[in-house]
Amino acid sequence: NPPMFSFSSPGTYNISLVLDEGQPSQSNACKDVIVINPPKAEFSGDSLVCVGGTINLNATVSPGSIYSWSGPNSYSYEGKTAVITQAGYIHDGLYTLIAKKSACSSQPFTRRVKVFQDNYYPDIEGDSNYCEGELISLSTSANSVSEYYWQGPGGFESRTQSAIINSAYIKNSGIYSLRVRKNGCYSQQTDKDIIVQRNPIVNLGQDTVVCEGTTLLLDAENNGSKYFWNTGDTNQVLQISKAGFYSVKVSNGKCTSNDEIYIDACNSALWLPNVFTPNKDGINERFKPVILGTLSSFQMVIFNRWGQELFVTTDALAGWDGYFLGEPCPTGVYYYVIEYTIGFNPTLREHSKKRGAVTLLR
Repeated sequence: NPPMFSFSSPGTYNISLVLDEGQPSQSNACKDVIVINPPKAEFSGDSLVCVGGTINLNATVSPGSIYSWSGPNSYSYEGKTAVITQAGYIHDGLYTLIAKKSACSSQPFTRRVKVFQDNYYPDIEGDSNYCEGELISLSTSANSVSEYYWQGPGGFESRTQSAIINSAYIKNSGIYSLRVRKNGCYSQQTDKDIIVQRNPIVNLGQDTVVCEGTTLLLDAENNGSKYFWNTGDTNQVLQISKAGFYSVKVSNGKCTSNDEIYIDACNSALWLPNVFTPNKDGINERFKPVILGTLSSFQMVIFNRWGQELFVTTDALAGWDGYFLGEPCPTGVYYYVIEYTIGFNPTLREHSKKRGAVTLLR
């Protein structure tokens, strides 16, 4: 029943056992005992990991050893390197390594791994309502940021500080979200609801004519919108009886559209007097047309009976005052040739020419 014995340093030791020492039955037995250093357990790796990141723990090499890991949520693993992907809060805690070599085990080595989620919420600057065709511009003032991650409807993504859509469509309506990488981890997600509204569709129709004694109704449609006619009216439907330009702006919230129409006079023409009296009595002093409609071009040439050109004008309101080279023309018959175009719409214009005579009386 020999006593316990320990060795203070590694090495190979010879053990001798003598039975019945000094007796005729004495026997001897020898055995080598190998004493080794116990393995040392240490590891390096992450101590702070973002949610969704990877925990990497690497054991310090101890030749001939095997490694056993344990950790939170009943984690266990055999091997030199412990790897946990998609880390979550359940992986936060103490991780322990034990190294084993032959019959020897190391002292446990323990380190804390913290699984971290940044509680920072980045701000999103920009309007929430846009009209079709407008520029959508979202940005953030978040600083000390290493990465931006925008997501939106239709697979929209951006990795810059601003999210830009050059021309908005209805399909761009929806939730836009932003996360940033700050302090090594992705932040919390900030959402912004963007609404893209349709612009009103305004169509007053093709240019047309209105005859005396009749009326036309111009309907800007888009019920429930606001209406601003160039006449000052604010109703959806405008009743007109006179020729001219008419335009309307329709507003649906912040979204607006415009349209215009030209209404010409029915049977537009020029009427010309056959006598004028430039005698300075203030009555019928000039020879000029009476305009029935809207002129887009006009030219009048006056001749005497010998075909001499006396006067030319493109101003239908000016007329001829009965003078030639600063001198009054004598009483008599004079001749005119007038070319003119009625209407501003190219598809409705009427080009005409009039020839005739006028009597000048003094």
